[in-house]
Amino acid sequence: PSPVAFVEVDTSALYRLTYADLAPLGFGTADPHNLRLFRGSDEVTYEWEGDDDTDFEPGESILFYAEPRFSRWTRVDVYRLVADTTPGQRMPARSADPAGLPAGTASVEAVFEENLLYTPDRFTAGVPPGRDGDRWVWDYLLGPASASTDYSFPLTAVDATSPASLTLWLIGYTAGDHRWAVGVNGTGIGEVAWSGQAAVTRTLRIPPSVLRSGSNVLSLRPLVTEGAWLDGFAVCYGRSAEPSGASVTFGWVVSSPTGTSPPSLPYRTYLPLVLRDASGAGPSRAYTVALAAPGPYRAYDVSDPLRPVRLTGFWVDGHQITLGDPPAGGPRRYLVAAESAVRSPSRIRPPEDFVVDGGADGADLLIITHPAFADALGPLVDLRRSQGLSVTVVSVLGIYDAYGDGRPDPETIRAFIADAYATWSPRPTYVLLVGDGSFDPKQYRPDSPPTFIPPYLADVDPWGGETAADNRYVCVDGDDNLPDLLLGRLPVGSPEEARALVEKIVAYETDPLPGGWNADVVLVADDADAAGDFAAASDDHAAVYVTDPFTVTRRYCSGPNPYVSDCPAEEADALHDALLADWNHGASVIQFTGHSSWQQWAAERFFHLDDLPSLRNGRRWPIVAEMTCFTGAFHRPEPTLDEELILLDEGGAVAAWGPTGLGVGTGHSRLSDGFFRAVFVDEVGTVGEATLAGKLRLAATGHNLDLLDTFTLLGDPALRIDREVLPWPHHLFLPLVMGD
Repeated sequence: PSPVAFVEVDTSALYRLTYADLAPLGFGTADPHNLRLFRGSDEVTYEWEGDDDTDFEPGESILFYAEPRFSRWTRVDVYRLVADTTPGQRMPARSADPAGLPAGTASVEAVFEENLLYTPDRFTAGVPPGRDGDRWVWDYLLGPASASTDYSFPLTAVDATSPASLTLWLIGYTAGDHRWAVGVNGTGIGEVAWSGQAAVTRTLRIPPSVLRSGSNVLSLRPLVTEGAWLDGFAVCYGRSAEPSGASVTFGWVVSSPTGTSPPSLPYRTYLPLVLRDASGAGPSRAYTVALAAPGPYRAYDVSDPLRPVRLTGFWVDGHQITLGDPPAGGPRRYLVAAESAVRSPSRIRPPEDFVVDGGADGADLLIITHPAFADALGPLVDLRRSQGLSVTVVSVLGIYDAYGDGRPDPETIRAFIADAYATWSPRPTYVLLVGDGSFDPKQYRPDSPPTFIPPYLADVDPWGGETAADNRYVCVDGDDNLPDLLLGRLPVGSPEEARALVEKIVAYETDPLPGGWNADVVLVADDADAAGDFAAASDDHAAVYVTDPFTVTRRYCSGPNPYVSDCPAEEADALHDALLADWNHGASVIQFTGHSSWQQWAAERFFHLDDLPSLRNGRRWPIVAEMTCFTGAFHRPEPTLDEELILLDEGGAVAAWGPTGLGVGTGHSRLSDGFFRAVFVDEVGTVGEATLAGKLRLAATGHNLDLLDTFTLLGDPALRIDREVLPWPHHLFLPLVMGD
């Protein structure tokens, strides 16, 4: 096959790929004329640095301009270089000779943003994402208040005589009218206003002499009592002849008719200074910028970042570079760079391996894993094959390369699963994701762990908005949100966790501890309140299906005044202690019904993450089902209940089925009803089939369908439910009688 290289970049700049970079990847014998560069499906023009023969030789290289696309899943963009049989697109050139042209002002843009707050944590369903599609914002804006909120920002080489502009990206999270007074460096420049829960872009003019080189201050002062988030802001200003940096991107845009918004451009290249009329026509200009870095210098028209044009004939006077601009065809953007500004890519790599184990065209069980955990899966793969399942193990990184553009993206994983479902024979019944993931894959928070397989984040929670909806990975046939395959996830964060969890699953199925412990079914219920009678729901939709040889142990807390007061502390403490004893004794299924958070059951703390060290139920692992809220929120960066239960080495659970978001009791009851009927009446074989039965029971009602997405199985969906009750072997010991 022809060589392919994936080139990872992390900032807008010029990049060089050398012969030494590419020869180890198989490009040493490639014809340079047939080197083709792509970003996604778009071909990118590049500058060839070498002779015109058909040999790729030491000292030759490719120079290209990269402008990374935003992704909420990764900080890098990926370009793909292929050695093809047809010619690639070399970068054209045109003259930028400024002779005889009047001087113009170079407009530069500085974007300022921080990602400190994850908005779904604020339970603001219905509020749209920010300008780039993610859910991270900089700051709360709460009003009214007597003082402004200030944000410092640095600028370089400011031409104080030129007008400038400020673009604000704001999100209203309350439903009323929003009004904010805006100032820069102590000068009021206007107000911004809008209504409702909306993401808005507002641009204000900054008068000359307000901005300065160095530190500047943006001030936002509330004028009404409503809440908003600051997503970020950009300042566009004229650049002076002060030398600064090793490269600069600048431009001009067409003007807008009076009373209309500025031109719509990508937010990272938004240059609202008005330098031409709306047709783009007008006299050419000569633009002068100065760099602190010494030459030689390069100049490019990067108005189309996929098809840059190399500029020739520009003037260089010391550290000053002057180039001429054509009379029409705007808006235009230019890059001027010193040789020292040319970068090497963050990484140059071959395509990732796709199939790790098994066939590429059919399997009963499809395992999608991060390569870090592939070696740990051997015992589980062997077990499933010994049970008659065909198994294929696929690298998630290989999926990104084969089905996407090399970048992490849940939609790419879903596209692969859809293709396997549509074309494989046999089509997969089970899908197992191996690797943890969080809503913070770019690790904005310092405590966020790495994301190995991203959660499928979707705006499905009626109250909280966006949450993990891994169910969408397997909704691949039709436009409903009923799963077409049985899905589970092992939320492991290290090879050691992967090995331990695989050992737990294999031991549960192949080496069950005798003693009859799995005849017990433990039902835990919160005290009744306005949300429902949880004990009654537990009895009506779970206990009713449990028959001999299984027995039900109820741990209910009703309190002296149901629906009004909480469970008394003494009773809650007794329930807590009894539950821990039940857990350590062992049970086939433990279910909780009631209120919870991602760290505990019930406000009275019937069970909490802090209790995990007290669990010593090795080889007596239950399947845990939770008719509640949040316990399955594996996508949070901090430890959450269900993932810690199944990751607990010598105790905990072998699988946990719980929600990643909020929900209501009527929907939970249907899920529980279907699950318990499947396990104890229909005696389905696997936990995946039992969870599907719960979702089918819910879907039949047509209500609370958000729970189809939020209820998530942490564990192997092909796990065989252990219903065989094995007593301890009986031994008879007779005393030895010794006579005299």
